[in-house]
Amino acid sequence: MIRAFNPLVKSACRFSASNSIFRTLSQVSCGVQDVQRPFSSTSGGESSSYQPSFNTVAFFQQKKKNLEQGIRNPTKHKIPRKRASKLFAEINADAVDMDKAANPDVFGVNFRAGDAIECEFISHGGVNSQADIEITRGVVLGRVNRGRGSSFTIRDVEDGVPIERQIPLHSPMLKSIKVLAPAFIHRGKKRVRRSKLYYLRKKPVNLCRVTGVGV
Repeated sequence: MIRAFNPLVKSACRFSASNSIFRTLSQVSCGVQDVQRPFSSTSGGESSSYQPSFNTVAFFQQKKKNLEQGIRNPTKHKIPRKRASKLFAEINADAVDMDKAANPDVFGVNFRAGDAIECEFISHGGVNSQADIEITRGVVLGRVNRGRGSSFTIRDVEDGVPIERQIPLHSPMLKSIKVLAPAFIHRGKKRVRRSKLYYLRKKPVNLCRVTGVGV
């Protein structure tokens, strides 16, 4: 019998806690100065030693004063975590622009899913090595646009065995990209509508054969 009332008791406690927080914020927005912070008292009559880094009461008081003076400041990115995320996004965008300007042979090529492409990248020996350059071909199954983590997947058939490679687009080992045949899976008769062609894994393997076809 007592266990049946436990969900009701818990929901009532949550409702009372949220109601006290809402009452505090409404008092601040109405201009009440003497506001008691919820959950600030501890046992024994002593104040808690926990001091939050973000003062919600002072924030809403300052916001009310700014509105009275006609100052409308944006309230976005006030939390340190959001400010750090915004800063990281700006740094990532600057790094992407630098990569695009430094390597036009890769980022200047417009390719999409379904195209047959040829990639030149350094297999081993360091970024500045010119002796160990490997050339690979394949059909683009899809692209992932995620800043400096962008990549694309190609699929080819060698000796009757399908091979897939996921190549990072911003890798310094990638030297150039060349489009051999657009809309290769349709043999150029119509454009490819999908952005991801993972269904080709269940199709006949020769549909993605680029090496040895004479493209």
